[in-house]
Amino acid sequence: MVISACKSGRLDHPTLNLLKEVKIDVPIVQINQFSDYEFNEDLYNLDKWVLADFLELGANDWTMENSLIWGRNSELFFKARTEEWGKFEQFVKDNPPAIIFKRELLKKDFKDNIYPIEFPCFHAKPPVNNKVEFDERSISVVNFWGHSHELRRVTHGNIFLNSAKRGYGVVDNFYHFQQAIKEYREIWSTIQVPHYARIDMKDLLAIQGHSKLSLSLYGAGTKCFRNSEASINSIMVMMDDNIAWSYDWIHGVNCIKIPFSSDHEEIRGMKNQWKVIDTIEAALSRNDLYEIYLNGVENCDRYRVPRYVSEYLEPIIKKHI
Repeated sequence: MVISACKSGRLDHPTLNLLKEVKIDVPIVQINQFSDYEFNEDLYNLDKWVLADFLELGANDWTMENSLIWGRNSELFFKARTEEWGKFEQFVKDNPPAIIFKRELLKKDFKDNIYPIEFPCFHAKPPVNNKVEFDERSISVVNFWGHSHELRRVTHGNIFLNSAKRGYGVVDNFYHFQQAIKEYREIWSTIQVPHYARIDMKDLLAIQGHSKLSLSLYGAGTKCFRNSEASINSIMVMMDDNIAWSYDWIHGVNCIKIPFSSDHEEIRGMKNQWKVIDTIEAALSRNDLYEIYLNGVENCDRYRVPRYVSEYLEPIIKKHI
């Protein structure tokens, strides 16, 4: 049973589509967004319960010094400093959950009854390429992005700037790939896909399946849906931070990671932006990309809803209930 922490009963449907598959008779309280929150007084009727915290502190705001752990330290985070969130904080202190699943969780706080949780992969597993097929992919990297973080926008521009030095072709339109592949020795693609101009995910993944690398940069939060999309049929390139994962992403094993510091200007995407390009360049010169690709698509498969629920969420809940 999934319960909203909000008085209105608001539930985020992608999160609900994951949590409703849990076949253990224990209430799961779901929270997704800070704005317009009103405390649900009915939560005090719960006995044993599980918290599924998908809130995002924001990759533009969060310094990543501490995880927000309800019932312990919400006063440290300005988004939680409202009267209604104060009521939720007090509720958690009065009636602690058996388990906390938390989306934006630092590795240092992954302990006891606190576990990471992610947006799962909702898409079918495509056929896996053999090494010849992978090596012959016609695109070096794809960057499909919406403007939710400045590093995405900067990287879009830097891909063009770098092409002037390196001479590769840049595709910035979904309809240009076929001809561009004929005209350029190497292709990098960066395409802004705002929320009002989405294309069918099957078409996006089909293009991504012709690319060796796929960028997954921060969005509105440090974890986003691109993590379970970029890794479906390509090698995910992501930030090397201190975030905990249900199934870890390891640089050079199942993904490529961009070096990262705790400097807040760098977290916000306003400093050291060329690290993204440098990381892509270094990755493309590796001789073990196929092995990384195989490990990455297998790790992505662990996040597909049936496996993620039966092999990760349910065993943890059974352990603590």
